[in-house]
Amino acid sequence: MRFLVAICSLALAACGQMSDTPSASVAQAQTQTDFQTVVRMVEPVAEARCRVVAPQRNCDFEIVVDDRPGRPANARQSYAEGGTPVLTITQAMIAETQTPEELAFVLAHVAGHHIAGLIPRLRLLATTGEDRPDALALQAGGSETFDPTPEGVALARGKLHAFELEADAIGAQIIAAAGNDPLTAAAIFGRLPDPGAGSKGTHPSNQARVEAIRQAVN
Repeated sequence: MRFLVAICSLALAACGQMSDTPSASVAQAQTQTDFQTVVRMVEPVAEARCRVVAPQRNCDFEIVVDDRPGRPANARQSYAEGGTPVLTITQAMIAETQTPEELAFVLAHVAGHHIAGLIPRLRLLATTGEDRPDALALQAGGSETFDPTPEGVALARGKLHAFELEADAIGAQIIAAAGNDPLTAAAIFGRLPDPGAGSKGTHPSNQARVEAIRQAVN
């Protein structure tokens, strides 16, 4: 489990443990953009896409704001008890966004990780070396045991950039369907730290992410 926490805890990442899931509600968020309006716009579209693309998954998203002091700009997907997918965004990440389109994309991106089955796929890769987009095993998050192998962990790490670009594409399609311009939303990558081309970290370069968004809606 430590492997998954380590590779999925950075900005616009996907995973988390229930012990770290904040209790702040969407109703508590007060930002320069109308967060509740963005949630009402994005959530039903994301859930509808989830039910079409991944009907085997729980598509009833819970969206929460992490308003604990000192938390860095971040957004991630995790699971609550029973397998409910939780999309968590920190107050700092909300403040980082400058337009409703940017905030909508951040939410849609982390929803895209669930739709693509990132967490079960990472676990399957880490334990068996197999990547199955339809993976159902271990999807509830946190309650199952698994035994990663060094080879599987290496394979999973090697797929992280592809998984991020996949979520970017899904997120772009979600906000486009919700009536937003994904290319306007992509302006956020002009301000986020750029890992650079060929980065060995968890995320691809900002340029690659913008291109993934462009290709997803063209």
